Amino acid sequence: MSASYYQSVNKIFGVFYYFLNTLCLALTAIGITKYMLDDRSWVNYLIVVVSLFSILLVIKHIKDFGRVANKVLHRKNR
Repeated sequence: MSASYYQSVNKIFGVFYYFLNTLCLALTAIGITKYMLDDRSWVNYLIVVVSLFSILLVIKHIKDFGRVANKVLHRKNR
């Protein structure tokens, strides 16, 4: 495959990563703000748990992308 294909995949992943990162940061900020201002209801706990899960999802995507990129780079060098 050509280098332009990998560059386009990298750009798409970058946009997706920044979207997920912004989403998890926004959810975390909303969850912490609601947790501090409102009473301790189960909805606030749910928002905090979802935000932490989204952070873990971003970390998993970074690991998966790194593993795939390593395979591609090693295949290209052979």
